Amino acid sequence: MKINARKTIELTTGWQFVRTEFGTTQMPADGWQTVTVPHDWAITGSFSPDHDPQPLEDSVLDYHPNVIHLCRSGGLPVYGVGWYKIALDLPEGYASYIIEFDGIMSRGEIWYNGVCIGQRPYGYSSFSVDLTPYVRFDQPNELIVKVNALTKTSRWYPGAGIYRPVRLVMKPEKHILYNGVWARPEVDLDKDEALVQIQVRTNAPATVQHKILDPNGALIAEAEGTETQVLIPHPQLWNTETPHLYTLVSSTDAGDEVRTRFGIRKAQFTADCGFLLNGRQMKINGVCMHHDFGMLGAAWNESAARRQLELLKEMGCNGLRTTHNPPQPTLLDLCDEMGIVVMEEAFDEWHIGKEVNGYHLDFDAWAERDLRDMIERDRNHPSIVIYSIGNEIPDQTTPEGKETCRFLTRICHETDDSRPVTCGFNRPDAAIENGLADEVDVIGINYNPGNYQKYHDAHPEWVIMASETVSCISSRGEYFQPAVKEMPVIKHDNYQVNSYDWSAPPFCYIPDMEFDAQKKAPFVGGCFVWTGFDYLGEPTPYRTDALGRSSYFGILDLAGMKKDRYYAYAANWTDTPVLHLLPHWNWAPGTPVDVHCYTNLEQVELFLNGRQIPLSRVEGFRWIYEQIPFEAGELKAIGYKDGQKVMEDVVHTAGAPAKLRLIENWNRDGLVFVEAQILDQEGHLCPNAACTLHFEVTGAGKYLASDNGNPIDTRTFSEPWCNAFHGKAMIACAADDAIFVRVSGDGIEATTIQIQGGKQ
Repeated sequence: MKINARKTIELTTGWQFVRTEFGTTQMPADGWQTVTVPHDWAITGSFSPDHDPQPLEDSVLDYHPNVIHLCRSGGLPVYGVGWYKIALDLPEGYASYIIEFDGIMSRGEIWYNGVCIGQRPYGYSSFSVDLTPYVRFDQPNELIVKVNALTKTSRWYPGAGIYRPVRLVMKPEKHILYNGVWARPEVDLDKDEALVQIQVRTNAPATVQHKILDPNGALIAEAEGTETQVLIPHPQLWNTETPHLYTLVSSTDAGDEVRTRFGIRKAQFTADCGFLLNGRQMKINGVCMHHDFGMLGAAWNESAARRQLELLKEMGCNGLRTTHNPPQPTLLDLCDEMGIVVMEEAFDEWHIGKEVNGYHLDFDAWAERDLRDMIERDRNHPSIVIYSIGNEIPDQTTPEGKETCRFLTRICHETDDSRPVTCGFNRPDAAIENGLADEVDVIGINYNPGNYQKYHDAHPEWVIMASETVSCISSRGEYFQPAVKEMPVIKHDNYQVNSYDWSAPPFCYIPDMEFDAQKKAPFVGGCFVWTGFDYLGEPTPYRTDALGRSSYFGILDLAGMKKDRYYAYAANWTDTPVLHLLPHWNWAPGTPVDVHCYTNLEQVELFLNGRQIPLSRVEGFRWIYEQIPFEAGELKAIGYKDGQKVMEDVVHTAGAPAKLRLIENWNRDGLVFVEAQILDQEGHLCPNAACTLHFEVTGAGKYLASDNGNPIDTRTFSEPWCNAFHGKAMIACAADDAIFVRVSGDGIEATTIQIQGGKQ
């Protein structure tokens, strides 16, 4: 019996996994454990400086030869051989049986019923394999995935295993191919209409019918053909405030159906006005992001990703750069829904490597396929406004780099000529001299805020984007006196970095400089700050120290708690009133303390125990009060606009830790985050509390992990306890229904919070 309908099954449960020693070639007979996919085998491991130590390359990056970088990829066991297997009971009647992988980290090999039917070295590439020739209906079918994750492949934490979703797709005789639909709108703003060009690839000649549904789900147009077009009058445009999404429903005459979301918008990068969205100039206030979720690892988690994006959007962020690789496609769905523009990036290496076993080993054989596959998979997403073919590529310093740049740009234009192409040049003068800058549509400039005008004056026809900026570093809640601008960073015996947001490595700078540079350069399309969140790996500036586990670059820490810098960006990127006072107010009597206030209000007054403190100076968004002798009590900032009080921020001197406050930080689709705060008897946060907290989760859920945002805390995330860092910790739980989270600590009254989990 033939089945004339497509059926898709998410292969989440039923997997068995075993990890073996590096270099194993034979699948073990025992030691298997049951896991769910997506799965990251490394995140529940122990941190160790012996995990993947790497030499610092002497390349275009600010590193040095003959130096070993510890914990560069996170200090977790991301390397080795892992095996996954799952039994498939396949129904008869379908013409094709396809497995779709969104990503395997890395060097995945696919075996089916004893036959190797596919492989993919690049851990960030999505791909499909055809099971059809090997399917058996009279006996069990077994799908096996071998992962061979090498050492010295990544400059950050990559995760390990089948860390992105897997699907079984069963199709009728005439069907639409994998990533086979492209809905490409062309907008005429003057006529208030859009022409949607539709292309469909099928496995055999087929009649294809199309229906277009508006953002409310109403049918507004129909068409037929594998190449056709539809005119939509008065379209509802996609933008960052109202991200309207249409749906294209494509059906073959054999009954196969594919639904494709798309948005109608006009995105332009220009030499004089920077970035335009639907004809309006818009600064991209973006961040760069790696793909891990901190304590939850690299395994894809849609709810965790949504939490990150919502926190960033609240800050005024409207752009995301997927550094330095193709993202999980569901992340792009979220950006489509939330109105976040995306720079989608393909590679961190071309022919010249940064890592011993990096992508340069696979570039010649796989680069074209990986790049085309990325674009064909993602070109329906209205959030993507530009493709990046590389990040800080060492090839930019060689004449040969021009040909590679031209080759990759041509692939992008051939696969999708509706979007421009850029590359992140951290040596822009070398890229200009060697001709790479002439090969891209938009010049991506990394870490050169003082030269935007110089490049614009020399090349007024160039379109310029700040593709990577700032790289300020800080530890949440960590303050050293006096507050001084640290470029390079002052290292401390406790391996922390000052949280006054004036600290940056030698190749970077502080946020104030980029804010000022962007205001002076309306021709620059905007910027992407390094980074939105702290991420596992690259513990800069403590690269050679055994303690580091994560970066200090994030605007939010690894647990998703806001650093002071979050409010600096909110003050510059939003019109919402912002007033944020730092540091805490627990010091030794008489200690001279520098006080900063981040604000976008017109006037600020500062009071200590009711006594007004004179202002030292204002630097952009910073109101600075220098060397105030500490006295216990209340420090209060009051912000004004048009002479009227708008808001205030207060910090108090806290006493000894006495109790806990539990806050529901996030609750969506079965994932719950609970923030634990240590308070004194009066209810004030204890900013230096570091006591051990213990966690217990009961009810319809379970404890997953916890973290405190401390870059040097190498406790295993899955342990049911955590030391507080500056009075705070974060707990992640799975919750199918109501759960109870109990937190206790030495000398502190235990506290329980009830949360209604499940689908929201």
